[in-house]
Amino acid sequence: METISPDVQKLVDSFHNRYDYLSLSLREEIYREVYEQYNRESRAMQYARAFARFLAEKPVVVHKYDVIAGQIQHHNFSVSLPFEQVDPAKKYFSGDTYSVVKKMMEQCMPFFAKPLSGEDRDALELLDTGAKNGFFVSTNNGHVISGFENVLRFGYDGLLGRIQEKKKDPSLSPEQKDYLEAMRITLEGAQHYIRRYAQAAQDAQNPNLTRIAEGCRNIAGKPASGFFEAIQSILLLQELVSMESRSGSLSFGRVDQLLYPYYKKDKEEGRIREDEALALIDAWRVKIAGMITAYQNVAIGGCDASLKFAGNDITRLFMKSSARLRYDQPLLSLRYTKDMSDDYWEETLKLIELGDGFPALFNDDVIIPALRKAGVAEEDAWNYGIVGCVEPSIGGKEFSNTEQLRINWAMVLELMMTGGVCRMTGDKIALQNPKSLESIKSYGEFLAWYKDELLYFIKKAARACNLIDTVYYKAYPALMLSSTIEGCIENAQDACACGPKYRFSNINNTGMANVVDSLMAIKEAVFERKMLSLEELNKALGEDFSGSEELHSFVRMNCSKFGNGEEEPEKLMEELVHLAADAINAIPNGRGSHFRSGFYSVEWHAGMGAKTGATPDGRKAFTSLANGFCPVQGADTKGPTAVINALTRCDHTKFANGMVLDLKFNPSFFKNPVHRSLLRPLLNTYFDQGGMELQFNVVSRETLIAAQQDPQKYRNLIVRVSGFSAYFVTLYKSLQDEIIARTEYTEAAIV
Repeated sequence: METISPDVQKLVDSFHNRYDYLSLSLREEIYREVYEQYNRESRAMQYARAFARFLAEKPVVVHKYDVIAGQIQHHNFSVSLPFEQVDPAKKYFSGDTYSVVKKMMEQCMPFFAKPLSGEDRDALELLDTGAKNGFFVSTNNGHVISGFENVLRFGYDGLLGRIQEKKKDPSLSPEQKDYLEAMRITLEGAQHYIRRYAQAAQDAQNPNLTRIAEGCRNIAGKPASGFFEAIQSILLLQELVSMESRSGSLSFGRVDQLLYPYYKKDKEEGRIREDEALALIDAWRVKIAGMITAYQNVAIGGCDASLKFAGNDITRLFMKSSARLRYDQPLLSLRYTKDMSDDYWEETLKLIELGDGFPALFNDDVIIPALRKAGVAEEDAWNYGIVGCVEPSIGGKEFSNTEQLRINWAMVLELMMTGGVCRMTGDKIALQNPKSLESIKSYGEFLAWYKDELLYFIKKAARACNLIDTVYYKAYPALMLSSTIEGCIENAQDACACGPKYRFSNINNTGMANVVDSLMAIKEAVFERKMLSLEELNKALGEDFSGSEELHSFVRMNCSKFGNGEEEPEKLMEELVHLAADAINAIPNGRGSHFRSGFYSVEWHAGMGAKTGATPDGRKAFTSLANGFCPVQGADTKGPTAVINALTRCDHTKFANGMVLDLKFNPSFFKNPVHRSLLRPLLNTYFDQGGMELQFNVVSRETLIAAQQDPQKYRNLIVRVSGFSAYFVTLYKSLQDEIIARTEYTEAAIV
């Protein structure tokens, strides 16, 4: 591997010892005091004053080995957001589906007009009980690409000037005037904070830090003047928005396109060399990696406005840096076009072979039409970035709650079988049309019932999301973020309200393959072979197949499975996915737009599965559901070509909020030049057939098992989960087990 610069190496060496524990609790202390002191002011003004004071008091450190300034990390958001304090020593992923929803609803309730209607109360109760039982997950904050381009082009002085100009508008309501004033306080606090970095660098009296001092002093007010100031500005804006609202997938968009004009100009004028730019990118990525559990995504490559591949020198440098410094953050996503040259593909393949799950690949030929179909203007759709895991988003113009709701399809089936009782807790969730199992006389009748209940729960949960949207911005304003997003200053409204140009809502789907395989098992075991009745199947599920080992073996090994080229399960998947996507995409939201569908699962296939009883496909109780839009773990036995053919029967342009297909290869696959050469044709076939996204795990089952047994030895092992990469040993065990159980393709897999 190439060596990195000595300065960056010092930064890397200090990486694990740089967490600012003081700021973890300082933020909470300041926010509590400000809320009490200004208890008669609006929440927006309270937020602005608290944020500005925190920025004025938190530690600011510039280390002697720093290449750029900044320290991105979590803080204690338990006062101002539905998240508790993050302990860096703990594992990153807990699988908890409830605490976030519970606290969010508690904080939003005082802002609702009272009394709520019966239907509204029912919808919120469904979301609450469903989240407790792994039926739903809902996360409103984060999941956005800040207005990096606006800050680079106009500077903070320019944004403040726009606020002052807007405040002269005589049509503004008192609430809007108040919000703009809160924005002003926030931005001036941000300027002061950046100047504190400049002063810290100057006070160090280290000539190596002079560039940081001068650069921070400039970007505190003015537009970026060159490559160094541009990359420094992007880092500090990310730090600021991460301190305002917990980093739930706060992403960067097309960083290579943002930075390239500055690099090109500096290089032409002799102010920077390629190796110097790479050292800055290395240092930037080390800083970003300090934020754990953050899903910070960088998009590179992709087309320009003429739909031609727009890769550049910065694209290559980001791939080179990712290979040199192997962290789980930031995530790296490559927008793929048919005309991408072979040299870019070779760099991509080298990264894939490393096994870190980078880059994930996104198909411009599908995503751009999907965005256009959803209502994104032609002049914006080509310029999308990726938020968090796999969600296409227009940087600096959109806030769309990409993780607003996730629904567990397998729980719909569980409630149908149990008469509305959750197997884990015994809690009751009312079906739209409860039926006795003995009354169901055919598979067709059962399937029709499932479709009706799935649509019912989608629409009722969407109602709850729309209710929360009406007050969320009042409970949790995002002033720093909003000041950078196009439309928020102009409309004098928060990004979480009706400020941005694009403001979709989204419902994501999990457990689709489990449901398709389960419906096939019901059809074949109950209605065709008549091995048992639905009532007897329900009893076996309730007992987790204990005493029904023969049945368990039959439904696992003998029934039709999605992903193997069989017509019936693949047609059923197409039918159900289109049914759900069409219904979701047609639901209006409360912010003047509409919902969009997504088919990916982050880590929630394990978290939701941990609360879902046994399913008719043979999945045991409280174990992981299928990952993303993939077949059930181990059920696909015909190789990756069969899998991509199965997935591309569905119209991926209906999935404007993204989807995940993960393929797992044994590292030995890439040691054979013939097999290695087949990967791009496989990718092209998938994309030509309408595939949206593809990502790779390159790791052996044996390595993963060894990492479970000796985590200290494998502490740097990175794997692809479902749309993001993470250190394997930080994942909770059921998620580790799910990754181990995935089908692993070997040398002979696609010959």
